[in-house]
Amino acid sequence: MSMNNFDIIEKLGEGSYSTVYKVLRKTDSQIYALKKVKFNSLNSRDKQNALNEIRFLASILHPNIVGYKEVFIDDPTSSLCLVMEYAAKGDLLQMINNHKKNGTHFTEEDIWKYLIQAVKGLRALHSRNILHRDIKSANIFITSESNVQLGDLNVAKVVHGLAYTQTGTPYYASPEVWRDSPYDSKSDIWSLGCVIYEMCALEPAFKSKDMKELFSKVIKGRYNEVPNIYSSDLAAVIKCMLQVKPILRPSCEKLLDMPLIRKNIAIENIGDSPSALIQTIKVPQSLNALKKKLPRPMYQRKMRNLSAKSNKNEVEEVKEVKEKENISRKPSKVFSRESSNSSFTPSPGLRLSSRQKPDHSNIFKSKPLIELHPCNQNRLPRVPKSINNSYL
Repeated sequence: MSMNNFDIIEKLGEGSYSTVYKVLRKTDSQIYALKKVKFNSLNSRDKQNALNEIRFLASILHPNIVGYKEVFIDDPTSSLCLVMEYAAKGDLLQMINNHKKNGTHFTEEDIWKYLIQAVKGLRALHSRNILHRDIKSANIFITSESNVQLGDLNVAKVVHGLAYTQTGTPYYASPEVWRDSPYDSKSDIWSLGCVIYEMCALEPAFKSKDMKELFSKVIKGRYNEVPNIYSSDLAAVIKCMLQVKPILRPSCEKLLDMPLIRKNIAIENIGDSPSALIQTIKVPQSLNALKKKLPRPMYQRKMRNLSAKSNKNEVEEVKEVKEKENISRKPSKVFSRESSNSSFTPSPGLRLSSRQKPDHSNIFKSKPLIELHPCNQNRLPRVPKSINNSYL
């Protein structure tokens, strides 16, 4: 497979090390999203993150996780190309920006729907001990059928117990991440709570003029009330997700079992394919050596929907495909700590990606956060090359 098998329709986004395109696959005349990563330009840690994203997407078949289709090496550009399902309606950040521009709001029905589906997607990850670690409105995609799909798993990690590496986006990072303390799946719950609040208020739950004030608000859990156009039930669910103490936040299962959620939306009992994770894809010495280690194409999978009957058929189909492919499955290695020599210099448009303790005398000397928030894309700072995990 090569780029010759696709017609590029338009560019969807671009980062320091990757570009995402809307493409037409010539073989089946279907539309997909193709993420082209400049693999040789990445450091060893980001190379492993890129391979982990492929590993996770190729292992999970779930209606609320972006679907993996294929991965291949584009030899002329020495790029790693990941083909995924295309989300026709873009991401939640685009929707939030559109509502702000037009002076409109999300309906409460849509917020409940997106909340439930996002939690289901997180449950699919957490059940496999995968932490997403970068839940934000820009990483939640909406299909043509208005269904939610979680994407951008390049900093996701398999964790048995607690994680230690500081990573995420400041506006959505949990108190424990801000404190540089160990964290678990409850950190993803906090981040999702920030996203749902942002859908309601069309602004961050924790906004401030500088990093020092943001840090203070997050660790104290101080945010303005949810706009009164929404129900007290929705405000209560957001409040339970934004508890400062992780132990007080509900898990995905407990969220889905909450009476407040069950009475506001019909929750179908939908699972996903009962599969183990593909073994870790180790970073090779060359791209040619990587070709033999990549997962096989999965275009055989039919379009997924949210019906239990369809899900059952999909599970049977996936089992058959996996028997044919004979993919070897081995338990993932467990890493309790990652090291980095880079300094901790968070910016609202970037990920926090260092274990080193923040120097509060320097970290808060930044531009006003309101101006730099992702919702104000025209004022976003350019991504410095020294920041880890900076590709899309």
